[in-house]
Amino acid sequence: MKKSIVVSTQSTKFSALAFKEDFEKSIRKVANLGFDGAELAVRNPKGLKVKSIINLVKRK
Repeated sequence: MKKSIVVSTQSTKFSALAFKEDFEKSIRKVANLGFDGAELAVRNPKGLKVKSIINLVKRK
C-alpha cells in the first residue's frame, strides 16, 4: 500500500492542510515521514515552476 498526503504549494490559512507553509521544507518532511507521494494543493497553476518542483521531488 502506498501513502500520500496533500501539500500546499503556497502558504495558506486553510487549517485542514497539514503541510501548508514552506513548500520545500514540507516536501522534505513528508518524504522523511515515509510518504510515497504528495498531492499538491495549487491555487494558481500558472504560477507553478514545474521544473523546480520536479527537481525538488527528485532530490527529496
